[in-house]
Amino acid sequence: MSTHRNRLVNLAALLGLSVFCVIAVVKTFGTTVSAKFESANTHVVSEVTFGGESDYVAAPPARAAGEVPAADTAWVEPRVRSGQLTASEWSDIDNWDLWTELMTGPDGQGLNQWALGLDHRFVVRATSQAGPARNVPVDLLNRDGDVLWSARTNGAGIAQLFAGTQASGPFRARVAGGEPRPLDAAEITVDVAAPTVAEAIDVMFVVDATGSMSDELDYVKAELVDVVNRVRAGTRNELSVRVGVSVYRDHQEEYLVRTSPMNANVTRAQRFLNEQSAGGGGDFPEAVDEALDEAISEQVWDTRARARILFLVLDAPPHQDAAGQDRLRAAVKRAAQLGIQVIPVVGSGIDKPTEFLMRALAISTNGTYVFLTDDSGIGGGHIKPTIGDHNVEPLNDLLVRLIVEAATRGASR
Repeated sequence: MSTHRNRLVNLAALLGLSVFCVIAVVKTFGTTVSAKFESANTHVVSEVTFGGESDYVAAPPARAAGEVPAADTAWVEPRVRSGQLTASEWSDIDNWDLWTELMTGPDGQGLNQWALGLDHRFVVRATSQAGPARNVPVDLLNRDGDVLWSARTNGAGIAQLFAGTQASGPFRARVAGGEPRPLDAAEITVDVAAPTVAEAIDVMFVVDATGSMSDELDYVKAELVDVVNRVRAGTRNELSVRVGVSVYRDHQEEYLVRTSPMNANVTRAQRFLNEQSAGGGGDFPEAVDEALDEAISEQVWDTRARARILFLVLDAPPHQDAAGQDRLRAAVKRAAQLGIQVIPVVGSGIDKPTEFLMRALAISTNGTYVFLTDDSGIGGGHIKPTIGDHNVEPLNDLLVRLIVEAATRGASR
């Protein structure tokens, strides 16, 4: 076996490739040797075999000291590569005038049924002697002192607060538990003592696993696993990374929500994701509200981490019944309170009402809106969002960038 492995290593060297891994696997029916090579600029997603069944995973992440690879896996030639899906990002917070203009038209009327209350927006900037203050809790109070909205500042020291249409002023802001101060302008700056921040990132992927995602799910798996590996490799000496994955379908399906809890063992999340397949989901709406509620309220988020990010990957809206709407609103408010940035990643098949609902979720949690594009030629057609000029880039590059920005600099807004 060692002779075969050495030949593979030598072949890679002759071809000018960097050897990423050579793993030998002994199976009950014999010995199999396989290897996968990766050039310095290519992120390869390989097929992994579990007892004869194959799935797609990214090249294996760097293992912690003493961590032993699973004995029943073999990395073989790539079938689905990351970097194929294309996407764009749009920040309505950075383009607030366009958003408010759109909300006065029919798109805004359609969004009203969700009653997310994105009216009377206030911005609080928290600064310290060291610069923008990250992770500072901020509460928006009405005239009676009731809390209308709670948020945490991002890496730029900014918190977004929303009073809604029903609340009456004057409004006040309570920053870092201090004395409430009047909000006599749409944006105020407050000097605070910067809180202690853990050198950590929490990332949760919440993925629609219904049948309509079958055209893109394998590619999404590849992209997400690649993103985790690259973020982990890029921050391993500076920040600890915890990753969780939830997949969901709908009522009357095989399951409603399945979750691999937040954990520093990224390999565990990778294996969980690769066990999932698309199926079910006969009608258009899916259990988005239940999945968000579980991921936000049931997972243990590190409130001292530098960033908490939830990527919501889907191609269909939540159900619009009263209970579902209440659950969605509660989940969004809880995410804002915990400082969890919800970043929707929408695929083919969504309609305009879903687009604007997802953009509203991003606004509510200081996040941004990500959408797949037709440039890749993968999956069904993708609607063109009602936005301004934007750039198209590989989805994995885009997600890595958003995570790194949130963990290091924060958003520029």
